[in-house]
Amino acid sequence: PRRGIPRLVDAVEDDQALLGHLLLAAGKIAQQLGVAEAFRLIINNGAGAGQTVFHLHLHIIAGRTFAEGHMAG
Repeated sequence: PRRGIPRLVDAVEDDQALLGHLLLAAGKIAQQLGVAEAFRLIINNGAGAGQTVFHLHLHIIAGRTFAEGHMAG
């Protein structure tokens, strides 16, 4: 990106294409990893949410069964 985006809430209208690209890339990576049928994407927004690296990124969580209402990753 042309500018850093520390957290999701810092994204602006001009970042829409980049955010869409991020999600598409995550889907492709999930396919490459063989987890496309069951995975979760997580974006930690702020230190209180567990963010320790302050640039926008996401985590692909897979490899376990996710129970309804269960958010542990």
